[in-house]
Amino acid sequence: MPLAALIQHEQWFRALIEQSSDAITLVTAEGTILYASPAIARVTSYTAEELVGTNGFAFVHPDELERKPQRFNDLLDHPGKVITVEYRLRLKDGSWRWMEGTATNLLHDPVIGALVVNFRDITERKQAEEERAQLLAREQAARAEAEKEREALRQARQEAETRASELAAIFEAMTDGVVVSNSEGQARHTNAAFRAFFNLQADTDPESLLAHKRNAGAIPRDLEGRPLPKDQWAISRVLHGERLSGTNTMDLMCRTSEEQDMYFNASGAPIFDDAGQIVGGVVVFRDVTERRLLEQQFQSSERKLRSLVESNILGMAVVDLDGRIYDINDWCVQLLGYRRDELLSESFNWSQLVPPGNHEALELALTTILSTGTLPPMEGEYLRKDGSHVPVLTAATLLDRERRLILGVILDMSEQKAAERRKQDFLSMVSHELRTPLQSIMGFIELALLYSGLLPRPLSSGLEKPIGKIEMVLKQALRQVDIEARLVEELLDVSRLEMHRFELSVQPYNLIAIVQEAVAGQQRAAPARLIELALPLQEEVPVIADAGRIGQVLTNYLTNALRYSPPEQRVLVQLDVEEHMARVSVVDQGPGLTPEQREEIWEPFYQAEPPGYRGAEGGLGLGLHIVRSIVEQHRGQAGVESRQGHGSTFWFTLPLADDPLQA
Repeated sequence: MPLAALIQHEQWFRALIEQSSDAITLVTAEGTILYASPAIARVTSYTAEELVGTNGFAFVHPDELERKPQRFNDLLDHPGKVITVEYRLRLKDGSWRWMEGTATNLLHDPVIGALVVNFRDITERKQAEEERAQLLAREQAARAEAEKEREALRQARQEAETRASELAAIFEAMTDGVVVSNSEGQARHTNAAFRAFFNLQADTDPESLLAHKRNAGAIPRDLEGRPLPKDQWAISRVLHGERLSGTNTMDLMCRTSEEQDMYFNASGAPIFDDAGQIVGGVVVFRDVTERRLLEQQFQSSERKLRSLVESNILGMAVVDLDGRIYDINDWCVQLLGYRRDELLSESFNWSQLVPPGNHEALELALTTILSTGTLPPMEGEYLRKDGSHVPVLTAATLLDRERRLILGVILDMSEQKAAERRKQDFLSMVSHELRTPLQSIMGFIELALLYSGLLPRPLSSGLEKPIGKIEMVLKQALRQVDIEARLVEELLDVSRLEMHRFELSVQPYNLIAIVQEAVAGQQRAAPARLIELALPLQEEVPVIADAGRIGQVLTNYLTNALRYSPPEQRVLVQLDVEEHMARVSVVDQGPGLTPEQREEIWEPFYQAEPPGYRGAEGGLGLGLHIVRSIVEQHRGQAGVESRQGHGSTFWFTLPLADDPLQA
């Protein structure tokens, strides 16, 4: 190109650069400004001379410098690469302005050898964009808020509809009758319970519920059955602004169409509008018919109880478990020897009436009544004011658990105890008076048999028959005397049991030996009978026992089994060891027992004699009663398993001794 043309082109480019609105700079890779166009003064307020030789990065905002390395290094690594960035630049007056700069990597160009950067001020554009973004954000927020409000409104409407449905369901499901009335007393809404009370249909016209259109029975009445004045009706009181709640409810009576009296407890409240004016009322009717009838029954029972207390047939007192006496009848006052005011005094504690030795039993009785609500009849003693003891039979029931009130019933047992003592004294006397002559008779008979046995044998033909008959009669007499002696011994045992004088002489024993001895004794007494004995494999079954008394128990079982079983049937005696207990059972093939007999045979003087089994050896019905007492004193149990027509199994158990018997 001719020189003139080159000069002209240079002038054109210079004019473009100097007149351009963009500032143009040439910058080294380190950021040093090599050239700045005149337009830089218009953009930054710095002259080109002030900027040339300075580092351009010093004018860039620190936040942009933190993001510089990656893109700037990428620009340096790629000759000819062009990037556009937005950044803040510090002007000469210290203010910051947003710039948009385009950098071209011409470091490889041998003529230029720099980065060409042209940039312009875009602060107004950035502000406009920010305002537009803020406006858009506000618009979006407003839309979101509106949508949120619409969703909240939709949810609120849905919740309101759900709540209304729930309230409607609750309203209908309530067991209390509910009626909602307008300000004129017209029933606008009723629930199922209210309609059921008055036999109304679900679609009943509210007009039919107006007071003056109701049947006569539905008119509210007081508890005596008298019609209430209209201004005393529950809805009338509510519409006059009265709130019926808490203690201010009302009890009333209505009569159904079936002429049945129903009792209600009515509560209610007025309904107010926003101005505070009463626009209606709601009344709730609770059916208390059952409670009312129970109250009437309770009042009747209370009158009967009061009559019983005041009749003085029995001693009766109302006390609390802490010792205070609240009421007591004259019978108790006379029994205890105190004045009524002394017993009812706050300083008097009824535990003073219990002898010191009975306090443990008292604690057990109080625990029983608290846990079960009743105290079964139990014998005890009370202390009179003069210090004497009086035997009593006491029972109680819990009247009020919260206040710990009980009703005690007391029976004076003095006469019964005196009669028992006289009976025991008589039995003891009779038993001892019979025992002595019986022993003498038994001795004489045994002596006569002994002498008979010493006669030289063979006897002459004239003596053999009379002597044989005499010996047979003597043996029969000996058996009868033995039976009578056993009956007398049973009477003595019962006397000792009832007087708590029945004593045991316990020692370590092998139960097998006791059982074998008792079976052998019965086998000798009844040699024609078959008694089978089943023993465990071990040689010893150690127990702590009174061998004589346990032998007596087994002998009683065997005697009964042999007596009631057919002669041709065997009797089985079995000894088993079960964990820590030994079990002895006697199995017979007799007539068996009914369920009632199984319970009653253990009672004194009870005899379960089936037809044809009485025989000549009938007892007093004391044997099994004594058996159970003996076994229980050994800390064991006695019982029977039996079905009528299928025989019986009488058994008893004894605890095993901890230590084996010494050899």
